[in-house]
Amino acid sequence: MIKYLIILFSFFASFASAQGYKVGDLIIVNESVWSPSVIKLTDSVTTHRFERNKPGGYYVAYFLFEADTTKEYQIEVKRKEIKQAVEIDIAPSSGIVFTGSWFHASVQKHFANTISFSNTVNSTASLTFTGSRIELYAEKLKTHGILQILIDNIIQATVDTYSSDLTKQYKQVVFAKNVTPGQHKITARVTGTKNAASSNTYAVLDYFKVTK
Repeated sequence: MIKYLIILFSFFASFASAQGYKVGDLIIVNESVWSPSVIKLTDSVTTHRFERNKPGGYYVAYFLFEADTTKEYQIEVKRKEIKQAVEIDIAPSSGIVFTGSWFHASVQKHFANTISFSNTVNSTASLTFTGSRIELYAEKLKTHGILQILIDNIIQATVDTYSSDLTKQYKQVVFAKNVTPGQHKITARVTGTKNAASSNTYAVLDYFKVTK
């Protein structure tokens, strides 16, 4: 006989139980709660895991069944947060702090159709953010140079934004790092140095992506 199991869930956790399932039974999970899923019990102990995306996180259900009709079967549903990512345009209007000499322009195909660029040594673009991961996206081209990346004033990497491709490489992730959750500052500094094949030392910055 086919038995139906309806899962009750709340923002954090909820529990439901059912009795009488045995090896060979089919359990059809309510489609209004989870994606259509059918379980067939074939082992003495069977564990199943289901996920359903929800705003701000997703719910995970773990099923543990024992082939003993005298026992109660527990279903536990817990909320697990999804880390949200925010994209921040590297532009004066986005709260980016610029030092030195920068130019800001509207250019199609870039994030928010804007760019900030410089080839002046020691010019910087900084963002104070709160999160657990930071990524920098920039343009790559044969005229571009090397950036220095700092987090909380500590050097993390040097990034070569030169590309031998004859066309611009838009929205390229040139730096990514997981950080201790909390507030940090990332700085991109124009070094004035370049790949030997590059014809200039431009840094053309597009946007930051912050993961909460």
